[in-house]
Amino acid sequence: IEPIVVDTQDEIALLADEFNTMAREVSTLKSTLEQKVERRTAQLAEKNRQLLAIQKELAKAERLAGLGLLAAGVAHEINNPLAIIRGNTELLQDELPEGAEEREEVEAIMLEIGRIERIVNNLRVFSRSGLKRISRFSLGSVLESILDQVGHQIALEPYRIAREYRGKDLEIEGDQDQIRQVFTNLILNGLQAMPGGGLLTLDFSTDSDGETISVTVADNGPGISPEHLEKLFTPFFSTKPSGTGLGLAVSYGIVSDHGGRIRVASQEGQGATFSVILPLKQGGKEG
Repeated sequence: IEPIVVDTQDEIALLADEFNTMAREVSTLKSTLEQKVERRTAQLAEKNRQLLAIQKELAKAERLAGLGLLAAGVAHEINNPLAIIRGNTELLQDELPEGAEEREEVEAIMLEIGRIERIVNNLRVFSRSGLKRISRFSLGSVLESILDQVGHQIALEPYRIAREYRGKDLEIEGDQDQIRQVFTNLILNGLQAMPGGGLLTLDFSTDSDGETISVTVADNGPGISPEHLEKLFTPFFSTKPSGTGLGLAVSYGIVSDHGGRIRVASQEGQGATFSVILPLKQGGKEG
């Protein structure tokens, strides 16, 4: 609003001054309202973004719950005949003399039976949402134990493992076996992403709220493509020829059951970082 300029000193000038004062107040109010609208619009956009993210997580949780029921049924149906196959194969293996030509084929069958058993076990874990044995344990000790175990599966000589968490250990509550499985999967995946060797970095820290802990497992491998990132936690999705596609799905379910979140950040050619956010304490003791 353009101010009114009056050269006189009469009532018209007083009226003009009052009008100009009112115009300035209106202009200030307009500017304040615009700022508020802009701020509220930004807040609304952020809330909508958060809502969409929550809806996406809920949809994923519903899909995983349905798949969990299916997985339980499939695991049960496979497990019984598989036990019979294993038993008969072991009998056949015992009857064959050392060096027999057929023995090598039977041993190959036993290896495949073991692989199927691991898949069935993962299916059973995937379907057992909510079943936890809560205890208090040292997270650093669990990670050290996993690295010792992994050393028996993969030759660690080509790798550098940076244990950034050393010297800042703390205890958390949860199902120790399940939490161990999560980080075993992530550590193995990180190492397998660098077949020629590389750097694996492990770290954890308490978040600013004092109620949660963030654990990171980072590799400097080839990274993950954007189209694969969206499918990483989908059951039976795998980028590895021999993978079952259940490890990360099982890990996602375990972390969710503990009231936590699991995220991944990656760019092709720049490695991948998995972050697991877990509450330090569980709400209730479960058996």
